[in-house]
Amino acid sequence: MTFSDSENGLFSPEDIQRLMRIEYDRVIRYGISCCLMLVEVDRLGYLQDLYGVESKEKILQGITELLHTVTSDLEPVGCRQEDRILAVFPHATQEEAAAVARRLLEGARRLEFQSDGRSLRVTLSVGLAVAEAASGLNFDHFLRATEEAVTKAIDGGGDRSVECHPAAEPSPSSAGSPEPPEDTGSGGASASPGSEEPELQAVLGDEPAETGSAISEGLGKGAWADQIRTLFRRLGPRTPGLDRIENQVIKITEESLVSFDAHGEACEEDRRQIDILEGRVAKLKLMLDATEDELHRLALEKGVDPGIKSIYRSVQGLATDSGDYARKKDILGLIYEANLRLLEKLRGGA
Repeated sequence: MTFSDSENGLFSPEDIQRLMRIEYDRVIRYGISCCLMLVEVDRLGYLQDLYGVESKEKILQGITELLHTVTSDLEPVGCRQEDRILAVFPHATQEEAAAVARRLLEGARRLEFQSDGRSLRVTLSVGLAVAEAASGLNFDHFLRATEEAVTKAIDGGGDRSVECHPAAEPSPSSAGSPEPPEDTGSGGASASPGSEEPELQAVLGDEPAETGSAISEGLGKGAWADQIRTLFRRLGPRTPGLDRIENQVIKITEESLVSFDAHGEACEEDRRQIDILEGRVAKLKLMLDATEDELHRLALEKGVDPGIKSIYRSVQGLATDSGDYARKKDILGLIYEANLRLLEKLRGGA
């Protein structure tokens, strides 16, 4: 399962959603059914208020791992959408998607989470939308139908799935547009940018395609590039547009790895600065300890009662109308003399 659950992943949730759109358009174009699933943990906001944000993240992570387990044979593309989990099943039939929803609901009921020694159990609401190849749905309409389905599941009390078969609606972006040419596998010239899907253009822009060998340089012996190529080989017949997507994904991977390296260097510099600051704090503590010792010695010489927790606290709020003004004034004088002696010692040791 290709999945992004945070902004720190190799691909951001926005990148994954763009790939979802491209994959959805591809399977619909080739006459393959497609299913979209939206998963929400019931009463998650209440659980967060009761047990904290950390417990919420543990629950979402557990549900994500469960989704990985029950969909291992379907290879969906998924991402976190705020506190929900969104997944597209490019080649799944209605029966396969419904079976996934059942396994997900049953698995969630068996999960047990711990928070401050207490056991937590959760249930799920699942919205499932099925798009047939001839439906003519665009991805946004498909997504809205899935959101409506999960809302119905929540309104029905949760711990259930709701399935919908959305009807097509007119789309300005697709009205009057010619059918995409069928791939003949002849390896001819690439289609012009104007004939590609809008979502494909959003990802690729006008950048020329790059060769895999050039992109994979610096990717740790091309390991990431090889894995991406293996993934794309599973997607079905090759098309010029799909080749461009593959190369662009490899390029995004390379840029992400470079960004991770730079982030690691910044963290190392932060750690060095923390070490320096900790050293300075330790030196200041030694100076304060020396000042306390000197004040204590002077107080004993002058016969001042040191029987207080801190000599500094006894001089707070010095005013001429206070009852112990003279005593506090004497203590301030002692502090001044102690600081002078300490300064002389420091200069002598320099």
